[in-house]
Amino acid sequence: MDMEILKWFTKYDTYVKAKMSQVKQVGLLAAGCQPWNKDVCAASGDRFAYCATLAIYVYQLDHRYNEFKLRAIMSEHKKTITAISWCPHNPDMFASASADNLVIIWNVAEQKVVARLDSTKGMPASLSWCWNSGDAVAFVSHRGPLYIWTISGPDSGVAVHKEAHSFLSDICLFRWHPRKKGKVVFGHTDGSLSIFQPGCKSQKHVLRPESLEGTDEEDPVTALEWDPLSTDYLLVANLHNGIRLVDSESLSCITTFSFPSAAASVQCLAWVPTAPGMFITGDSQVGVLRVWNVSKTTPIDNFKLKKTGFHALHVLNSPPKKKSISQLLGARGKAQTSLKKYQVGVWTLFYLFKVWTLSDTGY
Repeated sequence: MDMEILKWFTKYDTYVKAKMSQVKQVGLLAAGCQPWNKDVCAASGDRFAYCATLAIYVYQLDHRYNEFKLRAIMSEHKKTITAISWCPHNPDMFASASADNLVIIWNVAEQKVVARLDSTKGMPASLSWCWNSGDAVAFVSHRGPLYIWTISGPDSGVAVHKEAHSFLSDICLFRWHPRKKGKVVFGHTDGSLSIFQPGCKSQKHVLRPESLEGTDEEDPVTALEWDPLSTDYLLVANLHNGIRLVDSESLSCITTFSFPSAAASVQCLAWVPTAPGMFITGDSQVGVLRVWNVSKTTPIDNFKLKKTGFHALHVLNSPPKKKSISQLLGARGKAQTSLKKYQVGVWTLFYLFKVWTLSDTGY
């Protein structure tokens, strides 16, 4: 009896293998954008990338058909990807970090790993290319310190920032200044900022929203971007206290922006480089994109694009050919919306209409 069963399984296994040999892949269903970490979207030129849990999807604009197409899937991380950052000096290079204490440098054009740093001290929760160096990447765990990994050259290796350490509140994200060498700002979960620049006194846990002063309440910094036209100004968004334009030199608030509704809160923001003083924000709970100018405390316009909140925004500098001046990459991550769950979409500013959507994706 046992021999008969064995013969049956052997025959069935041969049948299945024969059938499977006739199956071929005819398409690929890309995963959606993860909702857990902040810096999970990045762009350079006519490419953009976003992170799923364990893979990075790279899209490039097909100029012939005027649409974005999947060009590469980078999958080397074994645990959740925590952040990506595109090299500002080389459009073919970007860096990624993950919860397995790993930082990887990728070459997009060749679709391969260029360098990897294993066993980082602490999980790299946030990372960014150093603007003043073409081959250095900085990363930080929740309480620091800030590590700087020089990938090549005589000074290659990992160094610790001399001042950016021993923080009293977890780091949400950090941003290097694109014009002022070595200047960097950190946003914390308690709503404060920490600012460092060579030759100046370190400023730790400053510029908390006024309503939080003297309390132990937390109001995480959800977005942080330097003004591209200034060496000192930056936009900061807190989850509950909205958006402020602050001066990093005088440590003062220049402008506090007002929302049409007290219930509105900002999850992400981005400057529009082709329109001086203009920036956009994505709400955290509802799919409202707002267009602002620093000269006005209220939004110039509000657009309801979907039913649930934004997760990340990024302005693309090489949009498809439309009658517009810029492009917006928006990734979100909650429930079903007009776009499918965890989808990525591209809209055109300022004739705000959708020009491309990552079709039929989601977990």
